[in-house]
Amino acid sequence: MPAAKYREPIVIENVKPSALLNAHGELDLEDDANWETYFSCFAIVHPKGAKEFIRAGILDADVAHQIKVPRGTDTEGITSEMRIRWNGAKLGILAAFPSGETHRQIEMHTRY
Repeated sequence: MPAAKYREPIVIENVKPSALLNAHGELDLEDDANWETYFSCFAIVHPKGAKEFIRAGILDADVAHQIKVPRGTDTEGITSEMRIRWNGAKLGILAAFPSGETHRQIEMHTRY
């Protein structure tokens, strides 16, 4: 895939080790102060349409975006406990896995 296809700037964030707890004693993931930047890069962002409810026989109506980034040492460490900031939105990562014919990309499925 040509590098020119990676046009959208994204920021991948993970929870700080010193994250604060809310009043119930649980980790407060809504508080932006509990997140830190893990990696910034350019990506291919594909918003999922309303008609794309089933892919490979699996119901994925909760998937908001399909995001692809070049595979590298930083992007291979992406997990579902991280989130993505893109275009003012905070997207939770449902899954991250190698994709493409030669597995040169990391594909992430996200939700709002």
